Amino acid sequence: MPAEAGSRPTAGRLRAAASLAVKIGLSAALLAWVLSGVDRDALASRLSEAAVGPLVGLVAAMLGLAVLQAWRWRLVLRALEGHGRPLPAVRIVFLSLFFLQAVPSTLGADAVRAWAAFRRGVRLTDAVASVVVDRAVALAALIAIVLAGLPWLFRLTGGGVAAWSALMICAAGIGGIVLVAGLGWLPLRWQRWKPLHALKSVGLALRCLLRAPRILGTALALSVVIHLGSILILAAIGWIFATPATLGQFLVIGPAVLIVTMAPVSIAGWGVREGAMVIGLGYAGVAEDAALATSLVFGAVLAAAGLVGGAVWLATDLAGRRLRAR
Repeated sequence: MPAEAGSRPTAGRLRAAASLAVKIGLSAALLAWVLSGVDRDALASRLSEAAVGPLVGLVAAMLGLAVLQAWRWRLVLRALEGHGRPLPAVRIVFLSLFFLQAVPSTLGADAVRAWAAFRRGVRLTDAVASVVVDRAVALAALIAIVLAGLPWLFRLTGGGVAAWSALMICAAGIGGIVLVAGLGWLPLRWQRWKPLHALKSVGLALRCLLRAPRILGTALALSVVIHLGSILILAAIGWIFATPATLGQFLVIGPAVLIVTMAPVSIAGWGVREGAMVIGLGYAGVAEDAALATSLVFGAVLAAAGLVGGAVWLATDLAGRRLRAR
């Protein structure tokens, strides 16, 4: 028995390592595929045009959006717990930004948020449910933005595969949100299986938020602001490289790129984002090297925000320990 019990964690670590290796490999393969069709000299020339000053400002703007994300998460927690528990939500979200650059999709970063909240007194079920529901709210807002711009996306792409792909992803996202909400009605006998019991708590949490329309409305509004802010950052990077895409075109193409990037098949969206950006901005008449440069710098801005977020977390954590030691 001890040997069997000890083999389970080992098998779990092997599966996690294999999944991470697959996603790293897929990210690298997608980037290589995108680069294979781009003039690398032209791409290098584009990247050399990026001035440091504006990029620093865009990193600061990305951190500002993270503060709004922390506010939204606090609102979700308040709806679940019924009160405002003291929680360093901004620091925790900054830390999750750091982990976002090193783990598959957003799952690892969300696990960091849930664990940090649990360490600060939030019930484990509430901590996990709050993170999942927070992501569901963000996804719902992004789907709404994509659907609002869908007529223009179909017109821009001529009804091509890109527009239909965005529509299908939105449909899948809506189905996922409805499924999560429906988990709250799981029969009692099914809850004997622990994973289903945990999923039921997430479904109940989402239903709890739906019964708090003021909090839900504020959380959705914050999500819309966060997504539009990300798209404006993307547009600003595009204009740094003198792309011909207009703000309206970025507002139509950007949400579709963001929702494709959310697919948990790569590391921090690398590779998937670049492929979607080259295809999407191509419909706006943007050259492949300029579209790829825009996507790479957008990813670099996200990574820089994650590094700053991790540094802020570390600095404040060390300062707190010194104060407690006095």
